[in-house]
Amino acid sequence: GSESKECTAQEATGTSGKDEGAQQAPAPRPLDVTRILTPKDFERIKRLRQLQAEQAGGGNKRTAKRKAEMAEAEADEEARAGLALEGEAVDPMDIKGVVARKAASREEKLASTLAGREDRPKFGRRKKVKTGGSTNKEKKKSQPFMMARKSSGVKRKVKRRDENKRKKQRTQKKQFRGKVR
Repeated sequence: GSESKECTAQEATGTSGKDEGAQQAPAPRPLDVTRILTPKDFERIKRLRQLQAEQAGGGNKRTAKRKAEMAEAEADEEARAGLALEGEAVDPMDIKGVVARKAASREEKLASTLAGREDRPKFGRRKKVKTGGSTNKEKKKSQPFMMARKSSGVKRKVKRRDENKRKKQRTQKKQFRGKVR
C-alpha cells in the first residue's frame, strides 16, 4: 500500500518521544516546519527507522553487519550526490521555478540562456560547399526574358491559363440566374 507522506519532526529526525535513560544524545536539530519533504527525505526517514529497529532488536550478527555496510554505502552515495541533510532548508528557487524566471531581470535571463547554449551545437542545416558551375535554376533566372517567353514550358502555361479562364466563364454563364441590370 501507499504510505502517508505526513511526518512529524520527531519521526523525521528518527527519535522517539521517550527519554532513553542515562544515554543523553545531543539534542537533534529541529526540522524546519516550512520545509517540503522530498521522496528522498522519506526514504532516509525509513532507513533511519530500520537502523533504529535493528540496533534495538539485536538479531543475527552477520545480517546486521551486512545491513550496516549497505546503509553506510548508501550514506556515502548521498554524500557524493550532495543531498541536503535533515533540517536544512530547501532553496526557494527550486520551488519557485517558472515564477522566479519570469521575475528575473533581462540580464539574468540572458546569462542563463547563454550558459545553456555553450554545450550544444548550433541549430539549422549545414550548408554544403558548392563545387562546379551554376545550377539549371540559376541559369533560368539569368536567361533573357524575351528568349524565355518563347520556350515550350511558358507556352504551355499560357495555353493552360487561357483554357481555364474560358472554362470558368462557360460555367459562370450556365449558373447565371438573375438580371443583368
